[in-house]
Amino acid sequence: QAAAHQAAAHQAAAHQAAAHQAAAHQAAALCDYRWMERTPAATVTLRPARLEDLGVLFEQQREPEANRRANFPARGREAFFTHWTERILGDDTVRVRTIAVDGFISGYVVAWWQDGRRTVGYWLGQDFWGRGIGTRALRSFLDVEKTRPLYADTDVGNVASRRLLERCGFELVETVDTGEVRYDLLILR
Repeated sequence: QAAAHQAAAHQAAAHQAAAHQAAAHQAAALCDYRWMERTPAATVTLRPARLEDLGVLFEQQREPEANRRANFPARGREAFFTHWTERILGDDTVRVRTIAVDGFISGYVVAWWQDGRRTVGYWLGQDFWGRGIGTRALRSFLDVEKTRPLYADTDVGNVASRRLLERCGFELVETVDTGEVRYDLLILR
């Protein structure tokens, strides 16, 4: 049993190392593509998320401006990988797709069950903002995720995210104030 646990820990460490290497490779490659920042993306595709995507997605969720807009703190490396391997990739009821732009991992779109509601969320690396990528990715995802009603929420200060959802057919249901955070709840019927 100890040997099995040690083998599993070794395999998880190997996956993290491979993911970190993939993130470093993509980050280096992106430096050559900064000129594309405000030009339309040629190709936006969705594909099933893979373990090797996690290094890039981990780095993207650490971007301070993205955390501020989402009103969501970045997770540490171990917490991030555990959350993704157990609660996202390890749950058959979760549908997640990696967003690729011209072959580069730019973020993800995910749907899950929460409190009896099917909910959708997304995260896009800051290098990919402002080019319609999120809207194109969510529209493609909604062709696959057929559950309706479908819910989404966004921090009240994240106007860009709310507009993205509205462009995809979501309508505002209410603004929720928990005392700690205020967010807009939207629905797609």
